[in-house]
Amino acid sequence: MNTLTDMFDKDFIKYLEKREIKIRDSGYFEMSRDYKEAIRRLKIFNDASIYSEKIR
Repeated sequence: MNTLTDMFDKDFIKYLEKREIKIRDSGYFEMSRDYKEAIRRLKIFNDASIYSEKIR
């Protein structure tokens, strides 16, 4: 099964996650809200797909 993250470049996903971690650690709002929302949705989607795989 293809997860949403499979459709994106893995390095790009890692880059965005690193940026979000830096922002969370420093409390500095460097990333645009759209990117933060995209990452949040990717994480939720991945968590849901991992969860549904376990149920099967």
